[in-house]
Amino acid sequence: MRPLLTAALCAVGCPAALAAPITVMHQHTVYEVAADGTSTTEVDTATRIDDPQVVSSVGQTQVQYSDSLQTLEILEAYTVTKDGQRIDVPADKIITQQLPASSGAPTFSDNKVKNVVFPQVEVGATLNLRYRLRQVKPYLPGVFSAFTAFNPFVDIQAGDIVLRAPEKLKLYVSSRTVQGGEVKSSVPGRREWRWTYGDAKAISPEPGSVMVETISPYVEISTLEAYPRLAEAYMIGAAPAAKVTPAVQKLAEEITAGITDRRAQAEALYRWVSLQIRYVALAMGTGGYVPHQADDIIAARYGDCKDKTTLLAALLHARGIRAMPVLANTGAAFSLPDTAILGAFNHAITYLPDWDLYVDSTPGMAPFGVLSSSLMGKPVLLAGDEAMKPALRTIPASSATRDRLVLRTAGTIAADGSITGTNSIEALGTGDLAIRSSFGSIPEALRPTLAKSLLPGSGEATLKLGDARDLTKPFSFVFEFKALQRVNIPGPGALTGPYGMSLSLGARSFATSALQVERKLDFPCPDGVGVEEIFDLTLPAEMKITNLPRAADLASPYGHFADSYEVKDGHLLMDRRLELTPPHAVCTAADGVELRKFATAINQQLRAQILYQ
Repeated sequence: MRPLLTAALCAVGCPAALAAPITVMHQHTVYEVAADGTSTTEVDTATRIDDPQVVSSVGQTQVQYSDSLQTLEILEAYTVTKDGQRIDVPADKIITQQLPASSGAPTFSDNKVKNVVFPQVEVGATLNLRYRLRQVKPYLPGVFSAFTAFNPFVDIQAGDIVLRAPEKLKLYVSSRTVQGGEVKSSVPGRREWRWTYGDAKAISPEPGSVMVETISPYVEISTLEAYPRLAEAYMIGAAPAAKVTPAVQKLAEEITAGITDRRAQAEALYRWVSLQIRYVALAMGTGGYVPHQADDIIAARYGDCKDKTTLLAALLHARGIRAMPVLANTGAAFSLPDTAILGAFNHAITYLPDWDLYVDSTPGMAPFGVLSSSLMGKPVLLAGDEAMKPALRTIPASSATRDRLVLRTAGTIAADGSITGTNSIEALGTGDLAIRSSFGSIPEALRPTLAKSLLPGSGEATLKLGDARDLTKPFSFVFEFKALQRVNIPGPGALTGPYGMSLSLGARSFATSALQVERKLDFPCPDGVGVEEIFDLTLPAEMKITNLPRAADLASPYGHFADSYEVKDGHLLMDRRLELTPPHAVCTAADGVELRKFATAINQQLRAQILYQ
């Protein structure tokens, strides 16, 4: 259970010399757990507004629940004004709604939210909320799991967590930076734990740091001894859902008709699920942990990540191909909680043991075997099958040799200073998925507007994109442009990029990102990628290049950068290569210092001028 009012705490940005935008006056959480995994959770919070910038973001609070698995009661909701007046939230300002993410698939989700709209929210006011959440049916059979954290980016005066459970119920508990543990229970046959936290001053948040949960004081609770037990519990519902039915068998045979190679069959089935089953954004935990039946997914033609994974497994099994679900986390967390909690994972993908291959049918634009960068280098939980026990694995990190972008620019500088040419992008691996996802869904009608916005200054531009839904070949990207008054002719002058589109890629993008924040918190290291930028500019006869920058060859523990410049047969040729090879997945403040040194050296080289007359 995450503390209330934390989602928007620093959404507006906190100042560097931190004055916390809110103060948590108290945050109390009580868990009452039953032997069968059902439970009652009561949460009581009081939050004072200290900064006018957060008034709008925290003045309305959402409490989410599953209509079929839980009941939710708002016990108290009121504002205490800065002069001490209590104003209760009217009943008509506690509004129950369908979870917005599930609006596109109402038959697949019973998740709802209660919106609590507080009155007279202003600096100095305190928002009070107390509610009771009953888990009338566990997310997974017999499993209780909970996570409560204290937000490190706000001031917290007092917090406590209480856990009560039957003596015979085995619980696994871990905590960080909180005081307490098991205490003597006053109720026969029951055990009790108490933790306290408070008088804590906020630390300053940093853009792009690791997930807040990985640095927060917390308590984790689970009935699961280890992560393989979580996989077994998940498969109680997932295995029957992936049963090969007549409808599944028929569909699998239709999709693979005429294909005899088993890997080609697997790829055809993967492409069908990726492209024909619409993804509905219900994350693990939000949409529950039990997927829908494969037949129902086929009929509906939509589902969330675990539904798409389930259907793909069923289709593969129908063709005699081994496949199993994999539970993963797409957030900025590169280690699992010490205790096997359900919240450790928010995504499901598929593992094909025959080829030691991970595939993700959720994005809909990922070529076979290509994963998004948010999954690379992450610990995952393989659910196992008849021949393989459940196990923790780590997805290989992204690689500068496998995950690459090549940006080619070919242009002609005219005597009037305009430049006419093309930018094209060739991408492999995560780069292909990133470009495909960013540009592939742009409607034809919007492409002229986008092309114009990508061209700095005045001129004309056209954007030509390949078919993002054709997963059998790399995605094509061509930007045709004519940039007016781009070069000062007659000179003297200096050539400065970008030439054509202003899309930030490669060395410039890395340097800008690395120099943006001086790190104190841990953060994900840059993805291991390779980017090459190749420029070929045809020069007008009257332009004479008088100075070229020296070639660079910069080595760092985090990668390598090189560039070169040449004038040959009336052409200005430039080549830039950046390969990022971070030694680990999570970087510390010390790594941040070294990355800034590398980025500073690259940035200095990028500012070098090509002089002409």
